[in-house]
Amino acid sequence: ALRPILLSALEAIGCGMTYDQAAAHLGISRTALRYRLRTAQQALGAADTQDAIRRAVDAGLLSSNSFTGISRGLPTGPVAPVVSDPACAGDAASASP
Repeated sequence: ALRPILLSALEAIGCGMTYDQAAAHLGISRTALRYRLRTAQQALGAADTQDAIRRAVDAGLLSSNSFTGISRGLPTGPVAPVVSDPACAGDAASASP
C-alpha cells in the first residue's frame, strides 16, 4: 500500500490541480511534490503520473466512491483525471480576481 502522503499527491493531481496548486494545497514545495509523485509512480510500476493515478484507482487506493474521492472529483476507473471540477479544493474559479 502507498503511504498517505503519496496518495494525497496523486489525489491532488488527479483532481486537476497544477503542480503549483497541488504543492500549495499540500503545504509542500514543488520539488517535494514531484518526489512524492515519482515515488508513487515507482511503487505502482507506472510509466507516468497519469498512469499512476489510473493504477491507484484500479487498485482501489483512490476512488470517487470514497468521501475523499467524491470531494475531489477523482475518476472511478481507468480514465483521464478530471481537468477542472468545482468540488476540488483550491479550484481556479475561486482564485480568479
